[in-house]
Amino acid sequence: MLFEGITVSSQSCHTFRDHDKILDLFPAKWLNLAEFKKSADTNATDRILERKVFTMSTGVFAGSFDPPTKGHEDIIERASKLFDRVVVMVSPNSAKHGLFTTEQKLTWLQDMTEDLDNVEVALCDGLTIARARELGGTVLIRSMRNAGDYLPEANNAWLNAEMKQGMETLFLLGKPEHSLISSSNVRELLKYNQSIEFMVPACVFEALQPQFAHKADANKEETQ
Repeated sequence: MLFEGITVSSQSCHTFRDHDKILDLFPAKWLNLAEFKKSADTNATDRILERKVFTMSTGVFAGSFDPPTKGHEDIIERASKLFDRVVVMVSPNSAKHGLFTTEQKLTWLQDMTEDLDNVEVALCDGLTIARARELGGTVLIRSMRNAGDYLPEANNAWLNAEMKQGMETLFLLGKPEHSLISSSNVRELLKYNQSIEFMVPACVFEALQPQFAHKADANKEETQ
C-alpha cells in the first residue's frame, strides 16, 4: 500500500526485530506511539497497523475559497479533530468566475492551517470526487451555514454519492455567528473599499486590506 510515496506491507514490518523501527515508515501524525510501543509481537503490530494506518480516515474539504472566510477556517479546525487527516482542496466552481488566483488561495489556506499538523492543502483542476479519491479521501466535508444552503448542498451530496466510485458527504453546521458570512459578501465589501476584517482570517485581511490592517494594529497599540 502506498502512502505519500511510502510503500508499506506487513512483510516489510516483519523484517524489523525492534518494533520501534517500524515508526520510521510513517509520519508521526498517523500513529498512536504509545499503543505501538505496547506491542510485543508481530501479530499485535499488524493489528495496530491495520487499525491506525490502513483504515485511516481522510476528510476532504473542497471549495472555491474565493477568498477563504472565518466560516471556512472554523470548519477546517473542527474537521481536524474528527479525522486522522484532512485535505483542504481548492476546487473550481463552474458556476462562478473567481476573483483571486489559485496561488493566492493556496497561500492563504496554508497560512490558516500551519498549526494543524493533520491538515494539508491541495489543488483540484477537475472532478472533485476523482481528485479526492486520488488524495486518499474517504468522505467529503461540507458546511451547512443556514437553511438556504440545504437544497444546493443536498443536491451536490446526492450527485457525489451516486457517481461511480462516489463518496459520502459529512455536513458540519456552521456556527451562528458565521451564518451570513460568505465569500461573495467579502467580495462585495471589497468592491466598495469597506473593511472585511470581521469576515476573514487575519492573513486574508492583511493581504487584501493592508491599509485597514495597519490602522487596526495602531488602534490596538493605543488602547494597550
